[in-house]
Amino acid sequence: MDTTILIIIAVAALVAILVVASLAMMQSRAKHRSDTLRRNFGPEYDRALSGSDSKKDAEAQLQSRQERVAQLQLRDLPAEQCERLTRQWTATQMAFVDEPRAAIAQAQSLVDEAMIGRGYPMGDFEQRAADISVDHPYVVRDYRAARDIADQSEMGNADTESLRKAMLHYRSLFDELLGRQVDAPGPALAEPQRTQTLSPVTAAAQTAAAQQAQTPTRTERTPAQPNGRAPSVAPATTVRTPRAQQPTTSRPVQADSTQRSSTGSRGEGILSRMFRR
Repeated sequence: MDTTILIIIAVAALVAILVVASLAMMQSRAKHRSDTLRRNFGPEYDRALSGSDSKKDAEAQLQSRQERVAQLQLRDLPAEQCERLTRQWTATQMAFVDEPRAAIAQAQSLVDEAMIGRGYPMGDFEQRAADISVDHPYVVRDYRAARDIADQSEMGNADTESLRKAMLHYRSLFDELLGRQVDAPGPALAEPQRTQTLSPVTAAAQTAAAQQAQTPTRTERTPAQPNGRAPSVAPATTVRTPRAQQPTTSRPVQADSTQRSSTGSRGEGILSRMFRR
């Protein structure tokens, strides 16, 4: 066989090997990129995929989000602002019982304030959701769901149960923006400890029993007879010396105060169960 032909065959084989290797490397990189995006975006990856014409377009959109957020100067909220927002959220959640629609509007305002404090720009809603999805992909669904219910509420088409769910959706994002775990309520939303309630009668009875237990005893014996006979021994008599009566008005007052505290705790417990996930 001619040497020239051998050289041509060898070059062609080398080119084929290089092409196959390049294609394999490109596929490996594409798979790695897809796996990374799916891992980083979670359910948002599937949402982008279903809303795009191709997988390539969906992944390009997600990468664009990452590049945009990387340019933002995001920061943690100061502790003072976190405490203030938490107190305001607790008040808003308590106000939900009487004014659910107003509470939803206030919850949305608090979420917006937390986003601004973290450094997110307040553009249109879809852009805000896209920005949030980069670092908070598992709660951006709650953000969208809460916004949908809030829009329905403004038109008067949301019932109380839907509004309650909107509060839960907003709280998921609110907790993450404040740096708290999503699955556990914040300190202000935790189930309060219950205190024991004593009625005034029970408190007075316990006070009397305690005083009686502390009463000292005095033993009286019969004196000796003057005729020298041994005196008849009389049984010892135990006489209780009453202690000075202490005013018991403070106990019932304290019991009433405890009762009021318990009533408030029960109300907070009901509210906490209302917004339990």
